[in-house]
Amino acid sequence: MSTTINGNVSLSITLDSTETNALQNIFKKEIESKKTQEQLNDTHKSVLLTFFQARNDIKSEIGNKGVVEEISDKRLNIVFENEELKQKILHSEQNPLTTAYIVDVKILTIDKKEFAYKILELRDCFEANEKESQNE
Repeated sequence: MSTTINGNVSLSITLDSTETNALQNIFKKEIESKKTQEQLNDTHKSVLLTFFQARNDIKSEIGNKGVVEEISDKRLNIVFENEELKQKILHSEQNPLTTAYIVDVKILTIDKKEFAYKILELRDCFEANEKESQNE
């Protein structure tokens, strides 16, 4: 069977909020599943990272969480390429919760789902509200 349509076609669908929410969730899952492993494992260079949560214990391997909005708005775990990098970021003069970091990161995944940002290199850092204070 073949259908030929010449002209405009209008399709109206009426859904309640529960149905639209379910449809939105299905679309999000489908989009995430289409990301290839290569896309997820790419190194993202010079992206802006902000910490949402930071552990004071330098030996702690868990509990540091951050966001790279350019990649995802999800708060993911933070892991470091090496201890020197971890020291430089978490135990410097700057408060990690009020500082923005320009970093190279790799996304670590579990079952093709984003799990953590691995910080490979620190390029720069600055106070996150520096721009606001300059405008005052």
